[in-house]
Parts: sequence; structure tokens; C-alpha cells
Amino acid sequence: MKNKIVGCGILDAPKKYYFKKVFGLLLSLVMLFSITAGIDLSAYAAGWSSYAQKIEFDTVYTESASTADFYIVKNGRNHYYDSFIFNVPIKGNITLNVESGDDEFYTAAWTNYRVQYYIYKANDVDNYIWSSMRNGTTHGYSSGRDIYYATFDFALPAGNYYLVAEYDTHYADNIMVKGEYDFSLSYKPSLGKPSNFKVSSRKTTSLKLSWKKVGGASGYQIQQKKSGKWKTIKNTTSNAYTVSKLKAGTSYQFRVRTYKTISGKKYYGSWVTLTTPTKPATVTLSSVKSKKSKQFTAKWKKVTGSGYQVQYSTSKNFSKNKKTVTVSKNSTTSKTISKLKGKKKYYVRVRAYKTVNGTKYCGAWSKTKAVTTKR
Repeated sequence: MKNKIVGCGILDAPKKYYFKKVFGLLLSLVMLFSITAGIDLSAYAAGWSSYAQKIEFDTVYTESASTADFYIVKNGRNHYYDSFIFNVPIKGNITLNVESGDDEFYTAAWTNYRVQYYIYKANDVDNYIWSSMRNGTTHGYSSGRDIYYATFDFALPAGNYYLVAEYDTHYADNIMVKGEYDFSLSYKPSLGKPSNFKVSSRKTTSLKLSWKKVGGASGYQIQQKKSGKWKTIKNTTSNAYTVSKLKAGTSYQFRVRTYKTISGKKYYGSWVTLTTPTKPATVTLSSVKSKKSKQFTAKWKKVTGSGYQVQYSTSKNFSKNKKTVTVSKNSTTSKTISKLKGKKKYYVRVRAYKTVNGTKYCGAWSKTKAVTTKR
């Protein structure tokens, strides 16, 4: 077990044990007198705060119910306490994990157990803000590890807090709960997701990705899906990044998330995903010929994409009598346009398009060619 903490307890320091016993007896007398006199005991009940040990996130600590830090008599029963102090840098989700090889101590995973966990604000040790008794838990037994475990999840705003484990005595024989246990706190800050994730500039071999800045974020991680796996392509403090060396008319998948660096460690938010293509390459219009009456045939060279658009007009700048015909197969490289006027001059151009999620992304128009239809 990592970071074994022993040194505040009954088994390790006999003198401290006797001090606690004497102190507990004194507290019992004080409580008896105070109950009669109507004095508030909250300050005595929070005496565990003087023994609190500082703990860090994502670190496993080992404690024993036999080495409790503090002891009082409450409601006619002996109560023992382990107390720890920790800091939440920014609002986040906390997970308390508890493991023990002792099924008696494992009763801490249930609502009728003799062990409870509490969270207090550091500036208010008289009123807990969370307790394991009143909140749901995931618990069970791992036969492979021969370990009983319990997991508690809750959220906390930024600040300093106490984690307190309180042990009650057994129902009948008034013997303190025994057992060694491991515990740890994990932390995930609440980070906003980047919104309006989009392509702000689309070219044939590059895509400029952009998103709205997230307050409090240290930076952003960008990934691209390559060969079925997500690969990090950039960590940046900017809210834009240009991905280059891409193929024209090809669809790509990207995702971005925020991160926050706290004490040298990066904490990550949730991903936002975008599927988008590069701009198709400019089509080369090979020829436009009229071999039959009132029609013409346009031919072009194939480029990567989903299909093509053939546009024709009676004006050179395509300002009037303009029509567009779609060729839906990328492998088709010619189109015959019929039912036209005979002996009429038409201007023709072609462009490729790529369809992603129902949206067409078009390339640039080819150079224009003119043709006069046969009578």
C-alpha cells in the first residue's frame, strides 16, 4: 500500500493513547455537565480538526480504525475520528474510494454501518456539507483481490475541506471498530466544453479549425482520427488551429477539449467532435462540343469528391439564363445538356463537391468554355 500513514494513533504511540483516553474522559464529564447546563458542544465535537493530516488527490493512503486520531463520548457511545484536510483548486467532481480486507470495516459501504465519512468546509467544522450515510454509493467485493470496496461521488466548489471518518462502537460490547483501510480522493475539475467548433477557413489541402474560448481553461487539446485511432495533433492556448497537408475533397474527423493545468498536472474536459471535408480540387474542363441539334456535351477530368455541378448560361459572367445540373457520381466525367436553343452561344463551367452529413462543400469553378449549339 502506498503512502502508509501511521503516527497519530493508539497502536503507534502509547502516550498519545493515554492522553486521548484521559481527554475523552474529561470530555465525557464536560458533556455530562454541559447537557445539564445547556452548553453548546459543537466546538468539542469538532476537536478532530486539530489532528487533520494534509492529503493530495489521486494518492492512496492507509489508515487503521485502531489508530484513530480523536475520541469522544457522544450519545452514550464512544466515537473515534480520522481527519484529513485537502484543497479543491476550482469547482470539480470528487470521488472517495475506500478499500479494506476486513468485512467488518467494509460495513462502511452501507447505510447501517458503524463507520461514516463526512465532508466539512475548513471554515465551518460544526456543520458537515456531505455524508456517506445520506448519499448513494457503489460498493462490492472483489473475489480476485479479496477486497471490499466502496466509491462515493460528489461535487465541491473551490476551497479547503476536511474529510472525516467517524467510527462508532459495536452495539453490545462497546468495542471499537477494528480494521485497516485504504482510501483516496480523485478529482476532476468542471471544465466547459468548447462551443461553436467549426471550420473558419476551408482550402483544398488545409482546414482552419476554430471554437469559442472557455473561461478558466489553460489550453486546448486537438486530435485527428487517423487509421481508426485518435491522435493528438496539437496542444494550444489559442482557440484556432490550421491543419495542413490534407487531401483535397476528403472528409476528416477532429475533436477538441479544454484542459486546466493545476500544480503541474493537466485535467481535461469533455470532447467536442467535428466531421468535415477539405475543399475539392478545381476541375479541369477538357471540352464542350455540340454534335447534335440543340445540345452540347461537356467533358472534364476526375477529381476526389462526391460529384459535380455543371453550370451554363447565355452570359459570359453567368448573370442571366443560368442553370445548374448535378452529376451525382464522382466517377462520371461527362454530361450532355439537351433541349437548348439552336444556333445559340452558351458559356459552360464545372466544379466538384463533397457531401458530408447532408451538406455539400463545393470546390472552385473550372475555367469557362463557350459553345454554340447546332440548329
